Amino acid sequence: MALPRGQIMGIKGFRMKAEELGVSRVTFYFHNRGEINTQKALELARDRALELGIRKMIIASETGRSALKALEVLRGTGTRLVVVTHFPGETRGPEEIPPSASPAPSTVR
Repeated sequence: MALPRGQIMGIKGFRMKAEELGVSRVTFYFHNRGEINTQKALELARDRALELGIRKMIIASETGRSALKALEVLRGTGTRLVVVTHFPGETRGPEEIPPSASPAPSTVR
């Protein structure tokens, strides 16, 4: 059976336009691993969350440095940030936490 141009046969024989099959998104690949990517990863996550209307984010942070960067990147978005870590004593964090760091969970303003 010939279908009109730009249409394909979908599940159960329904006619669909090709663009209705899914979505296409840009993917960012980092050349290297490590903390050097944190800032860019947070910026990409912030932009996508704002695009989708996501108001809560969870971030893993062993030492607290990623959490502090997330606070900085998300400032002014109204996003709630939840920071998780792993079992205590596995790694060493920064010796000193800046006084500007908020010790309690709060909405980023």
